[in-house]
Amino acid sequence: MLLQICLLILALRIYKQKKTIILPALIYSIPLMIMTFYDQASLLLSGFRGLIFFVTAYVYFWLLSKYSIVKYHYIILVSGAVILVCI
Repeated sequence: MLLQICLLILALRIYKQKKTIILPALIYSIPLMIMTFYDQASLLLSGFRGLIFFVTAYVYFWLLSKYSIVKYHYIILVSGAVILVCI
């Protein structure tokens, strides 16, 4: 869980600088997929979990880019971070 929080903070910083969606989603999902593989999971399971991590992170950053109104932005920022860390 601590790794997920650190990766999410790193991905948010990169999103803030670059304003792209795919790069922060990849930065969040690829290390988590590798960690799943190191937990004695099969390659298929690691790839599937990596796909789930990528899709949820992509939707999260897409929503952040779509709703730039301050009220909605912070609601998406906090609730999406909780969802990403709890997966």
